[in-house]
Amino acid sequence: KITHVQALAETNQRIEEEVDQLKGENSRLQTQVQELSESVKNLQVQKKKLDTIQSVQGASVGELEKQLNETRKIYDKMQKNLQGDILNNLIEVALTCDEDANMILSDEEIDGAISKLEQVHGIDV
Repeated sequence: KITHVQALAETNQRIEEEVDQLKGENSRLQTQVQELSESVKNLQVQKKKLDTIQSVQGASVGELEKQLNETRKIYDKMQKNLQGDILNNLIEVALTCDEDANMILSDEEIDGAISKLEQVHGIDV
């Protein structure tokens, strides 16, 4: 019986040592789990920030592209309007210079048209 009790005491001591070792390991692992949990939270926050930045940049680029297309359309319309205005001015000058209203400009009427066109800003004759 004494041997049996002595063996149980030794086993109990080894079990207590192993329990102490496992407690230490468990404590260390809990610390690591907490550190990893905080790292995960920080990464999630960073991901949200990056997602927000990416969506804002994407929206900004899309908006810029849309505005550029609208500006092109406006510019094209302005060019067409300008060409129309120039043509109207030329016709008006020609009609004004056609003094006999025969829809044919004589040499004197052409000289008058040239003089009037030279007075128009931006036209070189």
